[in-house]
Amino acid sequence: MEDGQTATSVPHHHTTELRFFDIVKKFGGPHLESLVTSVPAKYCDGREDDYRFYNVLGGEKTHDKCTILNKCLILF
Repeated sequence: MEDGQTATSVPHHHTTELRFFDIVKKFGGPHLESLVTSVPAKYCDGREDDYRFYNVLGGEKTHDKCTILNKCLILF
């Protein structure tokens, strides 16, 4: 949540995103858990920091990126 927001004021899509990353962090093991760290953003709409997940899976799609995404979605 951003500063000044409460759980009830966060948009629904944002709470789903937070829940997704919480599950990946708790159950993804050391490899997937590293995707939940905050890093300088590469593929976003003006934010300076973002989850490493978006930097790894952003850009041109590859077989490895599909595999990572599938492993994350199995947890969700």
